[in-house]
Amino acid sequence: MMPKSPKAFLILLLAAALLYSCSTTRSLEDGQYRLAGTKVEMEGDKKLSPREFEKYVQQKSNSYLIFGWNPFLNLYNLSGRDTSRFGNRILRKIGVAPVVYEPAAVDASVTNIKRHLEYLGYYNSKVGSSVNYDGRKVKVLYTVEPGKQYKIGKLEYSIPAGEFSDDFFADTLNVTIKPGDYLAESNLEQETVRSAEWMRRNGWFGFNKNYYSFEADTLAKKDTADLVMFIKEYTRNQSPETAQPFHKYSFGDVTVSWDKELRFSERVIRDMNTIRPGSLYDEREVRNTYSRLSALKVFSGVNIELNPRDSADVVDCSINLTPSRIQGFKVNYEASTNSSGLIGNSPQISYFHKNIFHGGQWLNLSFLGNFQFMWDNRSIQSNEFGASVGLSFPESLGLPNSLFTGPNVPRTEIKASYTFQDRPEYSRTMISASLGYAGSLSRGRFLYQIYPIQSKIVRLHDMDMDFHRQYSGNQFLFNAYMDVQSLDGGR
Repeated sequence: MMPKSPKAFLILLLAAALLYSCSTTRSLEDGQYRLAGTKVEMEGDKKLSPREFEKYVQQKSNSYLIFGWNPFLNLYNLSGRDTSRFGNRILRKIGVAPVVYEPAAVDASVTNIKRHLEYLGYYNSKVGSSVNYDGRKVKVLYTVEPGKQYKIGKLEYSIPAGEFSDDFFADTLNVTIKPGDYLAESNLEQETVRSAEWMRRNGWFGFNKNYYSFEADTLAKKDTADLVMFIKEYTRNQSPETAQPFHKYSFGDVTVSWDKELRFSERVIRDMNTIRPGSLYDEREVRNTYSRLSALKVFSGVNIELNPRDSADVVDCSINLTPSRIQGFKVNYEASTNSSGLIGNSPQISYFHKNIFHGGQWLNLSFLGNFQFMWDNRSIQSNEFGASVGLSFPESLGLPNSLFTGPNVPRTEIKASYTFQDRPEYSRTMISASLGYAGSLSRGRFLYQIYPIQSKIVRLHDMDMDFHRQYSGNQFLFNAYMDVQSLDGGR
């Protein structure tokens, strides 16, 4: 927004110029320097972006807002070093302190970048740093020269024999490490996470990526690394003396508890729970149960505890549910005006209940109004009143929830609304109702709504004849202002 007078604009311009010219190092102590900038430059391999390594720079300079200028930095430095004055303390609270250059952070940043290069599969990389002093300002440049890469030659496995080996080798077609790929710790880490999850989906409770290790032989062939994947019965942080054979588990007892002051259907809990006593342990069923119970929105906390028994290869499951706020009101008010001079105000009040029938059924009630009038001509006015109701059930009516074994269960939605409009040109009543289903797929990445039944009724009253003559010659407007009674199905 520009100042209304040239004088005000000139004052604002002079203030900005004064602020811009203010020193950004005035608040520094003796011997300190302000870090004015850091930059990463890549040399050699162009596949890597400098941005990927900027986050590993331990100390970064102040950000800039406008053409390399940060006015909040200048404001802070206006305070100088004297913080006993009230005005200077206010300036420091409003402003942003300069980043004080720390030489040790440069060495730490070089180490961080080197480690990340090794993680990406670049070995014996060169990372340098140069510091440029300009008065009491410092700029640091990091130069990165990625090192050598090795392609994977042979890939072998060394794992415990027996049932564990059978389940592991049943998944080898999905192994993401392939001969011919570049050797990189990032890829090895990704594969151990994926493989360990596969094993946990097949009964191996407690198995995780820390049981994996690798050995690479880079001497047998030039620029090639023969790789061996080990799975040991002790983790990377343990010694061989602590080794324990892996066990395949089944689900044992499943208990569900919640505050009994909250009336809630045990049948719905059973439908949402996919953990079945006696079935093979599968981590997916634990995640699915968590997602389904959380989606009810009745519980603010869903805590699933897994407790292996000492005497048997069985995992007992304890599900603890913490109730959330079940019901409440929402009030909204909007005021508006338009170029024709109409002044409008729109109040709305809504009520929600997330457990109306004690089984995770949602009720939403809403009442709204929209009132418009001319300030200098109160005879010109438009009023609108409306109400809507919605019911949502955590099930697909007509279909048992046992058909839906994933993390999401479709909800059945019933909606109805009534609106009455009273305008100078006409009065109109609109009634609508619908029944449909809503849910999500692919763990919430895709949302869908299907309404096989929809009905709508529109009735016009007290039509002004002049208004009727204006739109009667326009087919589009004629269709918009006519009685409607429709029932749509199969959509």
